[in-house]
Amino acid sequence: MKRRYAVMLDVGNCRIAIIGGGAVAARKAISLLGCGATDVHVFAPSLHQSMPPTIYWVQERFVPEQLDGAMLAFAATDDARVNEKVLQAARDRGIWACRVDEDGDFITPAQVNVQAVQIAVSAGSAALSIALRDQLTKCVDQRMVKMAGAMEALRPLIRQHSTLTATDRRAIFRALATTEALDVLDQGGIASLKAWVVRCFPQLQDII
Repeated sequence: MKRRYAVMLDVGNCRIAIIGGGAVAARKAISLLGCGATDVHVFAPSLHQSMPPTIYWVQERFVPEQLDGAMLAFAATDDARVNEKVLQAARDRGIWACRVDEDGDFITPAQVNVQAVQIAVSAGSAALSIALRDQLTKCVDQRMVKMAGAMEALRPLIRQHSTLTATDRRAIFRALATTEALDVLDQGGIASLKAWVVRCFPQLQDII
């Protein structure tokens, strides 16, 4: 099995080109917009009814120049020959491309968001990935979901403070991932968690 390098990509400032306007292309667009993308261009003669209205639609068949300026491309037509042309044109331009019918430069895993926790799974086939994602979702500890939300506020404060060393920050983050910290947050909320972590690490007194 080919091993792929997993990343979480910020698409907020990416120009993204989707070639194809069918149901699969619509699902890609919906997922991208849900992750903060604001510059999604769809090139297709027609659009599926589920295509979100906030994309930029160009009513054309594929030509390579449609990829100019894009950072990501999705070959999402129902024609394998067109998808191959998209992939090759993207590679010629140094653009990462996902091909929905075969392997491209990257794949999009089965995903789910549980508030601040994002789970992504790749397991060799879309159906198996979805089944495993759904099974994992049922096992998520809700205390960890709460902590993930709390970390969205605490982590930047801890990372940016100049008086903390890398060793300090590492110790603090590890403490915040312990069962004790999870229980404190679950039972007393964010105020109790802040008081607890300051007791454990007094150098945080004026930080959080």
